[in-house]
Amino acid sequence: MLLIFEKMRTNNYFKFLIFFSLIFSFSFDQVLAEYVGRRYVDCNLSDCDPKYPNTSTEYYKSNGNALLLQLPGGHGSFQIFLSSRPISDLDNKVDVVFLINPYPMPNPNGDPPLRYSPDYVARIKSVIEYYKKLTNKKIWLSGHSAGTPGIAGFLNRDKNNYKIIDGAVFLSSNYYTRVKVDKINVPILILHHEWDRCRSNKYSGAQILNNKFLKINSSKTKFVTFSGGKAFGDPCDSPGGYHFFVGQNDKVANEIINFINENNK
Repeated sequence: MLLIFEKMRTNNYFKFLIFFSLIFSFSFDQVLAEYVGRRYVDCNLSDCDPKYPNTSTEYYKSNGNALLLQLPGGHGSFQIFLSSRPISDLDNKVDVVFLINPYPMPNPNGDPPLRYSPDYVARIKSVIEYYKKLTNKKIWLSGHSAGTPGIAGFLNRDKNNYKIIDGAVFLSSNYYTRVKVDKINVPILILHHEWDRCRSNKYSGAQILNNKFLKINSSKTKFVTFSGGKAFGDPCDSPGGYHFFVGQNDKVANEIINFINENNK
């Protein structure tokens, strides 16, 4: 199994990655239809940092008519096979693309400021445009944990950005996710475990996010609360906690698939 590591800053984080790789030590082909491969997408927009001319992506193709562009949590600059457990159960129903940022985006005190940066938003936008042309499929922007502020940053940067995606999925939302636009018209799905104990991913933050979208979104906003399942290890840095929907990932995947199917126009 391929692991792409950023430089580790703490031993705990390194242990997390090793633990994650041991849990998911099976082939991508078992969970997604076809691994197309790594594609490097040019970042030619004016906000792109010229020090990093392209963005690495991992592409998994399905028989479905939609593509889920996943913004990984953590520092967002490495790929660990699957960035969040629910994605592993999508199973040939939607394409999945993982966006791997060329540099780490730390989240001091839980708040990841670089997820709102012009450069990161430009990378998201360039990847969306690339895969839209490549696949001609509906593009859904998704994020897990620290990846969710990236969705907010994308929406905030330009009031018309929501028009180039077909929907968005927030998984275990970061508490500091700040949506500042006044109006959008795009389907929004928010999934959160009520017992998520990750310090920067409180359930109350997902409630606040949902209330915000209910006010500004003229399309459908759906908030799904999960309970039960299993938890072990560190609530943030281990894939064994409610933060990763352990014991619920098949249900989470079904929610994503059904919402996409219901709202793909």
